[in-house]
Amino acid sequence: MAKKIFCIILVLIIITSIVVNVLYFYEFYQNKKQQNLYNDWANQTRIDSIPSIPSDLPAIPVELPEVAERVAINPDYVGFLMIENSGINYPVVQLPDVRDSQNPYLNTSFEGTSLRAGTLFVSSWSANEASLDRYGPVDNTIIFGHNMGDGSMFGPLRGYANSQEFVNEHRQIIYSTKYEVCLYKVFAVYIVRDTPEIEDAYYNYFGFIRTNNVNFQPFLDGLPQRCIFFDDTVKTSKSSKFLTLSTCTGQSRDTRLVVMAVRQ
Repeated sequence: MAKKIFCIILVLIIITSIVVNVLYFYEFYQNKKQQNLYNDWANQTRIDSIPSIPSDLPAIPVELPEVAERVAINPDYVGFLMIENSGINYPVVQLPDVRDSQNPYLNTSFEGTSLRAGTLFVSSWSANEASLDRYGPVDNTIIFGHNMGDGSMFGPLRGYANSQEFVNEHRQIIYSTKYEVCLYKVFAVYIVRDTPEIEDAYYNYFGFIRTNNVNFQPFLDGLPQRCIFFDDTVKTSKSSKFLTLSTCTGQSRDTRLVVMAVRQ
């Protein structure tokens, strides 16, 4: 009897192992397929192709030619994020009426399938799609993504915290909205807790979404003392446009690695 039970348990373990491995390799295949597509999208946009900002903005924004294809795949598409030679080449989505902690894209792929790595998404604090381009009122666009152990999604952001060489080689971030391609320069990297109760470790990077907010200047004034990396030669003002990338550190559930950049 004991031998029979042992055999049943062994068979169940083998079946479970096979299922787990099949799911793992299927997800690996899907990730690889997606990454190839995203790399093709990244090749459509290079730093030397970014136009200068026109002095006269059109009253009605015109979508970039590649947007139609991407919106056809996912109507929630609002942009494409690229940090050259880092592995970060990903589409960005937004659900403005969904709380960040409840966003389905935390574990859903851009194509709509279940995926642990999820999809990069704009915080609901950056209130609407207009915040993703120069036509909107929001000056600080916050993008969330998982810090994946395999180096996908925002996994490469760890380099900003761990290596000055990585920082030096990845100061430029390209963010292409539906309407224009924007170049940003990284000027601050820091780690915070997202629990307001721990005041010394909490730093509210949601505190200014618009630069006319009363928290804007105090926030920037307090940044240098909290940063792993800070470049005080990068000029910022109330007319600046900011891009904030946020991911978990992997050290604890409530700590976040934050990379801030300003539009050039």
